[in-house]
Amino acid sequence: MADFQANTRPFAELDRAGRTRRLRRLAEAALTAYAVPVARLTPLAHGLNTSFRVDGADGRRYVLRVQRPDGPGVAQVRAEMAWLAALGRETDLVVPRPVPTRARELATVVADPAVPEPRTCVLCHWVDGRFADERLGTPQLYAVGAATARLHLHGSRMNGLDRGRVDDLTEFGRTQVDGFSAAVVERAVAAAGGDETVREAVARV
Repeated sequence: MADFQANTRPFAELDRAGRTRRLRRLAEAALTAYAVPVARLTPLAHGLNTSFRVDGADGRRYVLRVQRPDGPGVAQVRAEMAWLAALGRETDLVVPRPVPTRARELATVVADPAVPEPRTCVLCHWVDGRFADERLGTPQLYAVGAATARLHLHGSRMNGLDRGRVDDLTEFGRTQVDGFSAAVVERAVAAAGGDETVREAVARV
């Protein structure tokens, strides 16, 4: 009886685990659009979007992202994937390389009766890595700055991408009158281990 109720309950009333189970079935349907032999599908995260690790029967790994319904449209998602593909071809930056569908599309739209809206899905090659979190040091922060600068330079040369402009990365940032207030600068210097070069760099902005 409980399983029957879980299957018939409206999607919006499900908890995180219940929604992920529904989206897993949609993800399985999305994967049929790709020439990837799937051995295992593992949920990774359910937040703004929902992602799954895809272990291929050929030993390769991928990540499938199921887009949230109120997020960027399919044209914008395709533009995002086109930029990632260009970054992979034209730079040595480590980026998740998009996998095209059998129809050579960079995104696919899938519907499932148990999910209220069609979802845009993308598949990318897996990138090994780990979260640095509190272990970020000066070399890592410099590397982040260098990578960000290269992204800006490369993005400025990309034409025809259907993506909106983003000047602040978080809602918190949008509420700040001065993103480089004294308190913010002090936190940045402290995060860099007291490196005053950070303060000098901010002063030049």
